[in-house]
Amino acid sequence: MAHEIALRSPDAIRAAKRLYALADDGASEAALLLAESREQAALLGSANQVESVRANLEKRSPVWR
Repeated sequence: MAHEIALRSPDAIRAAKRLYALADDGASEAALLLAESREQAALLGSANQVESVRANLEKRSPVWR
């Protein structure tokens, strides 16, 4: 599982870790949903997200920044 995670966008991994930490701290469902929306907004259109889509369309491994 760790190998599969390591292949993903480092930006997305960091965002997921922030969300897990927030959930572990006992944040409410509303706070978690808002945090997830903010993380997604920050990721969409980023260089690594665009690279992920391009790599998928071109059937190649992504090259992360």
